[in-house]
Amino acid sequence: MEEPHLIYFADPMCSWCYGFSPVIEEIRRNFGRALPVRVMMGGLRPGTEEPMTEAARREVVGHWTHVHEATGLPFDARALDHEGF
Repeated sequence: MEEPHLIYFADPMCSWCYGFSPVIEEIRRNFGRALPVRVMMGGLRPGTEEPMTEAARREVVGHWTHVHEATGLPFDARALDHEGF
């Protein structure tokens, strides 16, 4: 039987996954090697080749604003300004 572990499903494009990162860090600090964290990566935009539309950009920035307000974590909307993002 496997040892206890935490499986964390996350996505690098998910603002709430980023917002949850302090919780994961606290779990790691409190449990250390006694509760390994296994990360399963997902994908909100897998294989996407089309650049983000302005409407999608505004929607993402809105999500980032909500996560920032709830968690205090910083976001930099300039990340979305890269051509072809």
